[in-house]
Amino acid sequence: MARVEIQLSDGSSIYEPLPRLPRDAAPLDDGLIDLHTVANSIFIAEREMVQGFGRVTKIGLPLRNGLSKDLSDTMESLFALLYGYSPTFDTRPTPQSLEPEFKAEWSNGYTSLFSCGMDSTSGILVARKRFPVRGIMTLHPDFPNLTSTMHRLKHNTLEPLEISLGVAQAPTHGAMNRLTRGILYIANAALFHARNIIVPEVGPTMYQPRFTLLDEIARTTDPILLAKAKELVRLMTGERINLIKPSENLTKAEAARASPQADILSETTSCVSTMFISSAEPHCGSCYGCVVRRLAFSVLGLKDRAYRQMGFTGEGADNTAHLIRFSLDFLVSPESVPWYTMESIRKYHKDDLFRRFALDNLAGLILLPDTHYLLQRSLIELTLSKVNKSELEDRAGRVKGGDYSLEFQNAPLPPLVPSSNQVLNDLGAKSSL
Repeated sequence: MARVEIQLSDGSSIYEPLPRLPRDAAPLDDGLIDLHTVANSIFIAEREMVQGFGRVTKIGLPLRNGLSKDLSDTMESLFALLYGYSPTFDTRPTPQSLEPEFKAEWSNGYTSLFSCGMDSTSGILVARKRFPVRGIMTLHPDFPNLTSTMHRLKHNTLEPLEISLGVAQAPTHGAMNRLTRGILYIANAALFHARNIIVPEVGPTMYQPRFTLLDEIARTTDPILLAKAKELVRLMTGERINLIKPSENLTKAEAARASPQADILSETTSCVSTMFISSAEPHCGSCYGCVVRRLAFSVLGLKDRAYRQMGFTGEGADNTAHLIRFSLDFLVSPESVPWYTMESIRKYHKDDLFRRFALDNLAGLILLPDTHYLLQRSLIELTLSKVNKSELEDRAGRVKGGDYSLEFQNAPLPPLVPSSNQVLNDLGAKSSL
């Protein structure tokens, strides 16, 4: 079994086996196998850089095609971007290469990232209405409870629509904010050698702002990291993939409304923790993901499964208060919003998206059925002192009556059975980064 070597500043080394290749992704050539090696090695090295006891100085990669200067430079620039420094890279002994003449044939088909989340479920269902698509899910061994949800959604939702789901095993995730997992997920999707990869995350998550200066935010689908993922695929396989972001300009409530099967969204999860997912109360209710999800469900009037906390006490109180405070300030006095909060919004010209997001949060807040918590009542009172209640009710009505499925992609879509490869290539060119 191939192993990555992580060398530390104290002279010690850590050797970790790489996850096995997806069984249903065959046939794989040397370039795709090396892509799998590099993406997983980066993910493993990140854990040691954040949680390890020594500085990572070198990463030894068991590559079949060797290490080019362009590949080394790309990885070094990635780590420097994320952590302010980069280890060096070299190659380790590796199993014998495949036949030199073998090259995996890529198609112009579609693979969608799938996570059992609300965004990815809605995204893949909308995609299936337009063209044949398969899903790809990356499973971390320390999230075992997610497996049962995956099988339930696969059996009850995906398979009846003839959507196959590939599964890629991954290294341990750990209880930390992962910055390189988007690269790992894109690489796993590329193993199925379809040039069009759908990234269905909603815009407010893709461009998530920092509400406080020290906030650690998820950067799974940050545009810069997606561009790095594309570059790694190109360097290692010679193929240029298209990343299609159907919900980039949709809020979570809008993306949920776009789903052809809104009734199954309650079976999905948005919680940062998966430890409760198989219980009668699957959502922690305190994390940022749960808070945003609950408000989106409230806007749409959708019934969800139980939450352990309502987001108005403990850690959830901070997440809810920061989100509502941002939403009010962004709508009423945008000049008061700190620069570090506005940074990504202004950089990517997402002011209109976050205005709708802010309205959704406030509308969801005042439409929540229970008002048992002091913080909840205080936030509602603060909201209605600054924003007209009728405006928020009107926003909720427009979301519930909206036809957001048309916003799946800001380009003409091919019919379910494309008439030519050129149509697919044109779509990919318009939707790529």
